[in-house]
Formats: sequence, structure tokens, C-alpha cells
Amino acid sequence: MKKIFVVLTAAIIAVSLCACGEDGDKKTTSSSESSTSVSAESTDDKSSASADESSTSVSAESTDNKTSASADASYLESVFEKVKSEAKLPEETADFSKNKMKRVFGLTDKDMTDFAGIVATNGVDQTEIVIVKAKDESTVEGIKTKLENERQSKYNVTKNYNPDQLPMIENAKVEDSGLYVWLTIAEDADKINGIFKDNCK
Repeated sequence: MKKIFVVLTAAIIAVSLCACGEDGDKKTTSSSESSTSVSAESTDDKSSASADESSTSVSAESTDNKTSASADASYLESVFEKVKSEAKLPEETADFSKNKMKRVFGLTDKDMTDFAGIVATNGVDQTEIVIVKAKDESTVEGIKTKLENERQSKYNVTKNYNPDQLPMIENAKVEDSGLYVWLTIAEDADKINGIFKDNCK
């Protein structure tokens, strides 16, 4: 009887110990999983924060660049609006675009940071006014040469079919002030050049 009692007691103790061992393993595993989950969440948060900071940095840089370019553009546009309101100009004109600046003068973003200008579109009037802000001092002379080449080209073409417009082209000249370079082929050239000189230094 005593032997049976001893065997049963030993069996109960063994079962109890096994149960405790399993609970311990579960708790350890649960704790490990919890730690891994927290670590992963922390890593995700850091990655997300890093991405947000990077995005914010790029966005801020892009905004600064746009603001700078916009400031230049609106300044030259405002100067040209003054020209349009105060000088005598043809009724039919078109504004210069980047493509037209490249096609007519051979000027690109490598040469300039901004520009404004118009050209007559009626096929008879040779009015052409353009002002350019050079990228830096090293590009000023190149821009002057390209504007002068256009003036000479216009003269060569016009003298063969529209001699009445020649004096306006002959009297035109490329001028500059600081980083600003302009060509004014227009009836009211003196007034227009005066506006450029007063506002672009």
C-alpha cells in the first residue's frame, strides 16, 4: 500500500513539474514574441520617421528652388509689363518661350536663369525685344554674342525684302548691366532700353 502511495505521489509531482515547465516555455516564448514585435514596430517607426524627414527635406529643397526661379521670373515679367505699358509696340506679338529662345538664339538653361521678350508676328514688322538674366558672369559674353548674331541675321534677311525696317535693326544694339543682357529692335527702343537700365542692374 505504501509503495502504491509513493508511486502515485511521484507521478503527481512529475505531472506538476511538466505543467510548470510548459507554462514557463509559453511565458518565455510570449515574452520573446512581444519583444520582437516591439522591436519591429520601433524599426518601422524609425524607418517611417526617416522617410518623412527625407521627404520633407526634398520637398523643402524643391520649394526653395521653385521660389528662387519664381522670384526671378516674376521680376523680369514685371519689368517687361512696364515695357508693354509704356512703350509703343506692335499689336500682334508673341512672347518668347524656352523653345523659341533655343531655336532663335541658341540659349538654354546652361546660359541663363531667366528671360522675357516678345517678337512681332505680322510678318512685316521686325520688332524683337528680349532680356536675359545670365546664369553667372562667365555666360554674359556668350549671351551677348548670340543676341548680336540674331540681330545681324535679321538684318541680312530683312534688307532683301523689307528695307523700310532696316534702320530699326541697324540702330539696335546689344546692351548689358550686371548679369542682365538685352537686345531691343523696336521703334521705341530708347524708352525700352531706359526701362531695362533703370530696373535691371
